[in-house]
Amino acid sequence: MGMETAFDAVACFCHFHFSTWSRWDSRHDLDGLEFPGVYVVADPKTNLSGKPCSCRKDIVYIGMTHKAKRTLKRRLSEFNNRGPHAGGRRLLEECGGDLAAKRKRLERFFVAIASLNKQPTEADMVTIDNLEILCLAEYLRTFNCRLPRYNEGPKWEGHIRSGPTIRGQQSKPV
Repeated sequence: MGMETAFDAVACFCHFHFSTWSRWDSRHDLDGLEFPGVYVVADPKTNLSGKPCSCRKDIVYIGMTHKAKRTLKRRLSEFNNRGPHAGGRRLLEECGGDLAAKRKRLERFFVAIASLNKQPTEADMVTIDNLEILCLAEYLRTFNCRLPRYNEGPKWEGHIRSGPTIRGQQSKPV
């Protein structure tokens, strides 16, 4: 399986489909933002607009909506602002705590989403959680390295040492 299709294959396994890449400033135009899902943020050297979401070395964050009532729109807004978002806080720290500098840096970022496109059931939220973990695992497998830059932190430390878990079952280390 090529890197260009790896994320979509993972998403299809979970009955999702990733959007094409969109400039960060155009994220409000993505379909499905009013529902929960998974999102991927990249900081590439080239323009990704309209290209298929792919497992790329320049991905800086892979995230999800954590609660049924959270939407992708809200989660991306939290990443963009000072909201309760660990990856967004790491980017803000990198920018010296300057929100204007953070937003300036975000202008060169791209985002792709895999939206549920409906109000979720409890089982749907488990699927969203699994999709995020599978995408992170695919990134680690593909690049044999650490997590994307803004994913690094206490939440994932146990997963890096012992491999990701899917629905509570330990998998082989990545």
